Amino acid sequence: MPEDKKPKRKKSDAAMSGMVATGVLVVIALLTVVFVVIGG
Repeated sequence: MPEDKKPKRKKSDAAMSGMVATGVLVVIALLTVVFVVIGG
């Protein structure tokens, strides 16, 4: 598909919210792992 490259100038609110939610979940997961490792 030659027209596969769309300008990433403006994303929908749903896509942006999804990215933010995913980032938050990843951070929470990493913090949980760190606490578990530190706690033994």
